[in-house]
Amino acid sequence: MTQIRKNFLTNIFCLAANVIVGLMYTPFLVNKLGVATYGVLPIALVLNQYILIITDALQGSVTRFYSIEYRQKNYKQASVYFTSAIAVSAILALIFMPVLEISIPMLLQWLNIPKDLANSVGLLITYTVASLFVAVCSNCVNVTIYSDNRLDLINYLKIFRNLSKLLLNVFLFTFFVIDVSNVGLASLLTEIGILIASFAMYYSTRHKEVLFEMKYINISAMKPVFKMLSWISVASFSSVFIYKIDALFINNFFGLYYTGVLGSISEFGSYCISITGVIGLLYRPLMLIAYSEKRHDELVRITINGAYIVGIISSLLCGVVMGLSSSILRVWLNDEISQYSIWMIIKMMIIPITTYGSTIGIVNNLWNNVKSFAVWSIVIALAYVLVSLIVLNLGLGMIAFLTVGALAALLQGAILHISIYKKAYPKSIKTVYVQMIKCCVYFILVCMLSLFVNYMIDAKSLPLLIVEITILVVLGTIISLPFLNRQNLDMLDVVLPIRSVVSKLYKK
Repeated sequence: MTQIRKNFLTNIFCLAANVIVGLMYTPFLVNKLGVATYGVLPIALVLNQYILIITDALQGSVTRFYSIEYRQKNYKQASVYFTSAIAVSAILALIFMPVLEISIPMLLQWLNIPKDLANSVGLLITYTVASLFVAVCSNCVNVTIYSDNRLDLINYLKIFRNLSKLLLNVFLFTFFVIDVSNVGLASLLTEIGILIASFAMYYSTRHKEVLFEMKYINISAMKPVFKMLSWISVASFSSVFIYKIDALFINNFFGLYYTGVLGSISEFGSYCISITGVIGLLYRPLMLIAYSEKRHDELVRITINGAYIVGIISSLLCGVVMGLSSSILRVWLNDEISQYSIWMIIKMMIIPITTYGSTIGIVNNLWNNVKSFAVWSIVIALAYVLVSLIVLNLGLGMIAFLTVGALAALLQGAILHISIYKKAYPKSIKTVYVQMIKCCVYFILVCMLSLFVNYMIDAKSLPLLIVEITILVVLGTIISLPFLNRQNLDMLDVVLPIRSVVSKLYKK
């Protein structure tokens, strides 16, 4: 079995664990905490998104520079990037955590947290922020196995993370107090276990070539990493505004209950992104390796065809979910939340195009073309905040507000990525736009089909809902065939052994 297909199988196992845990996790927390208290989570965890700006940017920048040196067999410089990144992660934690503890009272007031939840939310923020810094150390350690395309090992860690968080939360809520801070404590304990496991994997794979030693800590050698990191951070800061600031707006203008409703609805979008990631994540290390080895024609081929496969799969999933949104919310959560299915539709409609665009945008990071993306992202984010405030103060309602957010996300998450990609490989830009249009057409067809099937069946129980989803996935897959050419199928065959399976069936 090839490494790519081994990665694919473990991606499926990881996805299964993620979906099973997610489908159990959100209803569990809603039932234990109540909708209003559950609404505290997306508000309190907004801070995490800003910290993730730095930590994710650090990981992405280190991965690029480390991989180039590693692929060129410059193991000493690779060791410098590897060791220094872990040291920088630890230093950031030591600086930020004391500042956070001092700032929590003011932060709780700014987030408009009810007084009876202030202590619990303060602990929640402390635990989750600490877990983020532990996680970024783990991610920096895992750069070594990621650059070798060992996603199977990373997937084992993800499975452990998902299951541990659920089991620890059940344990804490069952045998201790029912408190929202348990969510953060479970996350911290899980990430400590992940860090230990990450170092164990490093020492069992690359510790003889890429060394983790104090003598390789060289902050000055990290200057190109920090330069790239700064622009990625600016771009990510904008993304947080566009994708995550809605929780704060909704809490201030509509109240904590509606924040909880939207937070629970948004979780389903995360599941669809995770399912798409089963395929999409497999192409990313291949793109990184092709760039590091200067195989640019191969990089373009992987990018445009891989992005299209990701877009088609995401269109199928999101189209089905949008059509069945009211039935899904009724069966998964309750009748009360199902009346807000239009919110779910608006949140889901951007995912196929933004996942397509973000896959194209990987090339921009590989080429370190991040400055212009960061500047334009800030412009889009500021425009989004301004227009949102106007819409909300005019009393135009939730649907208008969510629509503004969807438009901003499409501009930043798709159009901007593709526009900057043109600088690196202008000859392929026509194909990129054509394939994006084809994704949109397919997405619309699946949505219309799903709405029709839901109108005819309108599932009110889990078995019937599963039947609806199965029918639509099969029909959607059949409809996708005219949208796939030979190059697309070749790229899909890298992951799924389509040709060998068809060949065996044909021989029979």
